[in-house]
Amino acid sequence: MYEQLSLFVLPPSRNGEYVEQKGQRLTWHDLTPGMTVIYDCSTQSHEWLMVTTVQKIVQTPDGLRVILNGGRKSKPLINRRHIDTGSVKLYREVS
Repeated sequence: MYEQLSLFVLPPSRNGEYVEQKGQRLTWHDLTPGMTVIYDCSTQSHEWLMVTTVQKIVQTPDGLRVILNGGRKSKPLINRRHIDTGSVKLYREVS
């Protein structure tokens, strides 16, 4: 199911608020390879979301990390502690 968004809706909602209304925030234990997730990769000056897939979960000398694959050249490699502390936000894809 698709939903059309308008640029003229007042007041404008923020990405995180929109996703939290539509989907569930994920914890580390929810992640599985092949799962489609929404990655909140907003910066201080720009808010944006990326639909991506959990490519794999790997063990590094620094701990567990998840590799995301959004079909681009660069693939985010996110440390588990960033997901656990909430500094990185991943959401379940809205179905």
